[in-house]
Amino acid sequence: STLDRSSAASDVYKRQVISDIDAILIDVKAAIDGLDEVDLTSQDVAIEIMRGLEKDRWFLVSHIAA
Repeated sequence: STLDRSSAASDVYKRQVISDIDAILIDVKAAIDGLDEVDLTSQDVAIEIMRGLEKDRWFLVSHIAA
């Protein structure tokens, strides 16, 4: 049915976004490590960005699993 195709397409899109988030998280984690002894304020900002991305990723994975 149209609903099944739409749901499957939505899951594919969500998986693509999760993959993009995973790639971004690698860069953000590297930035956090690089800022460790250079700029702790910027490191805190990067940590908060990482937390937000991890939360978004969790939501998307949960939607696919449901």
